[in-house]
Amino acid sequence: YSSLTSLPNELDNLTFYITLDISRYSSLASLPNKFGNFISFIILDIYECSSLISIPNELRNLESLTTLDIIK
Repeated sequence: YSSLTSLPNELDNLTFYITLDISRYSSLASLPNKFGNFISFIILDIYECSSLISIPNELRNLESLTTLDIIK
């Protein structure tokens, strides 16, 4: 996964998430703003994404989010 620079577009087709684990995407520089539209997130884990420079402000819209773990 280390060469992936963006998340797959297929994620757009999913309407319900409980847990999303984004791990070891060393080339991933940003998360899509549309993550704020997935209001069903409860847990979002981001680990070892060393190129990630920011997370979208739209994550504030995730009303169900109870856990956000980011470990660079």
